[in-house]
Amino acid sequence: MEFVRLEDLCLPPPLPGGAPWLVYQHNPKKLQTFSTIWPENKFYLKAIPELEDKFVRTSCYGWLLLQHSLYFLNFYLWNPMTLETIYLPLLENLLDLDDDVRISTCALTSSPDDDDDFAVFVFCDYFALSCRPRSDHDPRWRVDEIEIEGEQASISDAIACNRVIYACASYSVGDEDAYKHSLITLKVNVDGDHDDKFSSSLLLDVPDRIHPKCNGYQTYLLESNSQVYYVCLAVSNDPRIDAVEIWELNLDKKEWVEVKSLNDRAFFLGRDSCTWCWASTEVEANSVFLLRALNLDDGLDSTLGQYRLEDHSLTVYLPCPKLLSPRTRPFWFIPEQPRLVNEY
Repeated sequence: MEFVRLEDLCLPPPLPGGAPWLVYQHNPKKLQTFSTIWPENKFYLKAIPELEDKFVRTSCYGWLLLQHSLYFLNFYLWNPMTLETIYLPLLENLLDLDDDVRISTCALTSSPDDDDDFAVFVFCDYFALSCRPRSDHDPRWRVDEIEIEGEQASISDAIACNRVIYACASYSVGDEDAYKHSLITLKVNVDGDHDDKFSSSLLLDVPDRIHPKCNGYQTYLLESNSQVYYVCLAVSNDPRIDAVEIWELNLDKKEWVEVKSLNDRAFFLGRDSCTWCWASTEVEANSVFLLRALNLDDGLDSTLGQYRLEDHSLTVYLPCPKLLSPRTRPFWFIPEQPRLVNEY
């Protein structure tokens, strides 16, 4: 392995082929480590001003949604490849929520490069905060309470596919201790009067599978090739993974179809971002790359695992043995959405 330190620390490193970067932030050192994933990986230590004192809330379409760590009402979109910054309206609505409300996940409806009407979603418990930064009418944030069947619904994960937000929601049924987990769709529609109208609809329950040996589950939503996927990891108290199960959403029949093979694709799972790419000389096909903590006390996803769906094998290794401390949990970054057809 080779550790590479570039002279120009203020710019992102060169593109890592078709695979995503695995990025760690080191605060308060104001540095970042960009790591590739294949065995002959290189590590780039950077000091990018746009990432200084920022939380990376999500990574999609080649853009990062950033929140200032000190001035927490300030949000930005930043493109590491073009260096373009989109300043979002001040999110003063956060001040109206309870002190214990925390941001659970974020999403963009589409790419700012291709769609001036894109919307940004920030989910806080039972609330969806959304804005259209380039709206000619009103770019300010709006707040909508999410309800399913008359009950408040808490959002744990959200992605966009074909300009629709798909989100995993939990809500109580019957009594306070019984909860249901479902997939819902969310939209902010603009009518003829240019007044944004928020709508949410129940789609179907998420898959409910029990692996006999596991101690818990980690679940992820992911968009790949214009399809929605639900990935469930049956986990133990160490980096071992007992099983990886993948379902694809059949929107016409409103049902989940279990996926046994990704063919020539690879999935990359993370708590703040998930992505995918086509297989290549650097990325093994039919694989799921996932981040895990070394133990229960280490919540920073220090290890990288490659789960091969063909033989259900798992390879676990440290993605960056020379990783600086302290650090935040990493996120995946891919410069642009993969093409719908594999050209490799």
